[in-house]
Amino acid sequence: MLWFVNSRRSLAVCANQSIKPTSTPSLRFASLRRGRGLCSALCFFGIEPVNSRFSAALLSSVLLSVGLVAIAQAANVTLLSGRISATSITKGLPLEGHETTASGDGRKKQRWSIVGAEYAHFEVIGDIQADADLAGWNCAEYDKVGAFKNPATDDSFCKKFFSLVLRNLLSEPESVANDLLLKAKKISPQMAILEVGDISVETDGKYYFIRRKSRI
Repeated sequence: MLWFVNSRRSLAVCANQSIKPTSTPSLRFASLRRGRGLCSALCFFGIEPVNSRFSAALLSSVLLSVGLVAIAQAANVTLLSGRISATSITKGLPLEGHETTASGDGRKKQRWSIVGAEYAHFEVIGDIQADADLAGWNCAEYDKVGAFKNPATDDSFCKKFFSLVLRNLLSEPESVANDLLLKAKKISPQMAILEVGDISVETDGKYYFIRRKSRI
């Protein structure tokens, strides 16, 4: 079953109110205006930009509206835990340079650099880190001429890292990572989203988010 919902509201309102969530895992493809999708996604999840050049775009993106949201049934996926635990979600990940700071709205934030990806960072945000509000990271690879390399390939570091994170969260991590990245490539610059219970996994191929839907 496929639903289409037109809305002038924000993504958060459209995602959490216009369409009532169910217990069935679903893929949502949220249409964001070209060129501003990444900033909208960052604002949506409360993650501060890893590069200050995005600040102005982030500020303006709050005013963007959503044109179309589509929801479709996904493969059977189960959660290992209904919580986002900083200790569990980072288990086995190639991280270094840990620091503890605060998010833009004052919540506790742990932040690491991702080993193997240039200018990539992993963050967990929430005052209770054993039951955090969200985890998010950026990861992008480029070829010798500086062109973006799509991560939906078997040799992609970003895809492997995505699978490692999902291995700490749900069943079928490799399959979920592959499916989301392929869908993100197809619908770029939109976000491909998998929802299971109160957990949402989202990516556009460059930015990745795992969040508690009920805390938006």
